[in-house]
Amino acid sequence: CTATGKAILARLSTEELDDRLAKGPLPALTEHSITSIRALRKVLDEVRETGHALDREEVIEGVVCVAVAIPGPDSSGQWMAISATLLTPRATDALLDEVAAELHVVAAAISVGLGRPVELERPAG
Repeated sequence: CTATGKAILARLSTEELDDRLAKGPLPALTEHSITSIRALRKVLDEVRETGHALDREEVIEGVVCVAVAIPGPDSSGQWMAISATLLTPRATDALLDEVAAELHVVAAAISVGLGRPVELERPAG
């Protein structure tokens, strides 16, 4: 249900995700919670595409969270996540996109601070 959980789940290998999802039913914390594994897999595909995960009142009514995954300090596949929480009336799509972009900057700084090598973007051409 959480944005941080979805951000991390989206980074797992197919095998590890399958193992985790096979452990039981998905909880319904609110009427907005995703309880279908098929629906969750679709959401995780969207997280992989956008680079951030959302919790739109799935854990607490009136609260929206946006999260991004943080790669661990090495190539072990250990992931963490960072999130920001907003009240639903203020959580416009535009603001959520802006917050997600800033979370990516913070996530990169945390990863480097933990010892992950800096990955420089190469200029096109």
